[in-house]
Amino acid sequence: TKNLPPAVGGLDRVERGHRLINPLDAPRRNDGWHGTAPLEYTNWCVQQGEYYMRTVKVMKRWRDEQQSVRTAIKSIVLQVLVSQCMPDLLGDADRLAGTMRSLYASLKDLPRPPAVWNPVLPRENLAARWSLESFRSFVTELAEAVEWVDKAMASFDPVEAADCWREILGDDFPILAPSQLGFRLGDFSHADSPGAMGWREALDERYAVNIIATLQRGKHGQNRRGYPSDGHLVFAGHNLHFRAQVRAPNHVEVWWQVANTGRHARVDGGLRGQIFRGRDLKNRPTNDQKDNWESTAYTGSHLIRVMLVRNNTVVAASEWFQVNIYSPRYQFQL
Repeated sequence: TKNLPPAVGGLDRVERGHRLINPLDAPRRNDGWHGTAPLEYTNWCVQQGEYYMRTVKVMKRWRDEQQSVRTAIKSIVLQVLVSQCMPDLLGDADRLAGTMRSLYASLKDLPRPPAVWNPVLPRENLAARWSLESFRSFVTELAEAVEWVDKAMASFDPVEAADCWREILGDDFPILAPSQLGFRLGDFSHADSPGAMGWREALDERYAVNIIATLQRGKHGQNRRGYPSDGHLVFAGHNLHFRAQVRAPNHVEVWWQVANTGRHARVDGGLRGQIFRGRDLKNRPTNDQKDNWESTAYTGSHLIRVMLVRNNTVVAASEWFQVNIYSPRYQFQL
């Protein structure tokens, strides 16, 4: 056994209370052999109880949504930190909120990653390879999560609360469907016709255009997710990026049109309807006219489309793309 690491030869044991653990040794690239006790660690996790395991699963979901693979905190480090910070609360939301708040409070003032000791191999610092970049990324995302969780817990509006949880856990978190709040498309006869621009319509099958939309999420807009036409409710205050997918054998101009519907937009003078070139969120022309950005504001079902124009002729137009927006200031009304 002279070529085996000591633990394999039965020469190394770790004392924990009145128990003796005989860890396995495993090689780590460029760092020699290290003790490991996967069965004992798994048993330790189970012993923490169901609420611990539920909280860890949700925290891992948050981690996967908010951190890149390169900078993400390691699962085993996160698990031990959760065990140290999780409050003894029955409700999943209260327990998750308390865990995030406590964890952020314990890390926010640290200049570098803390030591996180393995609960079954007390000599092993699980965070020994936690880089400063990854640690700072984790604390930054945790600070944002605490803001959203505080807002979610304080809200009495189920749509607003669900939107906050989506910021933390992603768009798989359930939210009321537009139909459950009575949403339906309102009148959009106020939308300009191509004739208002002095154009004629002569659709040409060689030309085609459709819209791809992405919803920008996160405090810093770091996450973008696809949004389908007539999709889930989008809370007021988010940004949507629309991209025209164009097929054209010759040069064409790309023009956009928004037609808002419903009482909220009508009362606030936001029905729109004009035809325009693509704009960014500061109302400046986009570098690529296939791009257009819109911010969400008015409760209701709203429309956007894109047209291809050549020689003052509309040669192709997309179907109207429907966006369902919810603002807590207004319940839906046509």
